[in-house]
Order: sequence, then structure tokens, then C-alpha cells
Amino acid sequence: QQRADSLRVLAGTTGVRGPGIKMRIDGQDAFFASDLLNTVQELRDAGAEAIEVNGNRVVVDTWFADSGDGVSISGTVVGGPYEITAIGGPSTMATAMRIPGGIADTVESQDGSIVITELDRVEILSTVNLPEADPNVSVTD
Repeated sequence: QQRADSLRVLAGTTGVRGPGIKMRIDGQDAFFASDLLNTVQELRDAGAEAIEVNGNRVVVDTWFADSGDGVSISGTVVGGPYEITAIGGPSTMATAMRIPGGIADTVESQDGSIVITELDRVEILSTVNLPEADPNVSVTD
């Protein structure tokens, strides 16, 4: 059961609560799809178990692209301010966001601002839907 629960969290099919961080990134011209991808990678490297950006769950197949109105997250365009929630070790993730040359430096060098708050409890309630299985394809195909 514990393994199944962990897999549901990784797949993004269930909400999750726990210690983590919240980040607010302001500055429409200071944050791009590549910055968001770098942020997600830095968070994962720092042990993030679940990530959400402006209400959109980030999972293994999530993609990012620049859009005239902000950043497209797997086809959903979101604009600033960017609210990022991550569940994992708060101090480890906050430190990772502030490493020299990391996302905090990047945002600030592009005239944006970033606020990182460490919390004992955060919630990520957004989920992703799994694609429907094709009834014409068997597992042994």
C-alpha cells in the first residue's frame, strides 16, 4: 500500500500534504519557460516529492513553453506572479533555490523578485488525469 501511495504522488494522481516551501516570483519579463524548467529541476534535485505551479501539478511528462502571456505548462498558459509550491525538506529546497547562479540569482538579475517561505505544512491538491487505456491494446502487445 505504501508503494502504491508513493507512486500516486509521483504520478500526480492524488493530493499531497507535508513540509515544504512556497515561492512567489514576480516580474513578467523576469521569468521564462527555461527558468521554470530549471526551477523544477533544482527542486527535484533538492528532494521535492511533489511540485505545483499556479495550481498546475508538475509531473514527469509536464512541459513548459514561452507564451506571449507568460509560460505554458503542458498547454495551460499561466502568468506572473508565479506561485510555486513544493513538498520536501524545506531548508534543503530553500537553500537550493538560493545557490549562487541558481533561480533566485537568475530572477533577480532579470529585475524580478523572489520570496521563498519555508513551511511545516503545505498542500498540493491539484492532480493530473491519467490517459484512458485503449481497450484494443493488451498488456502483452
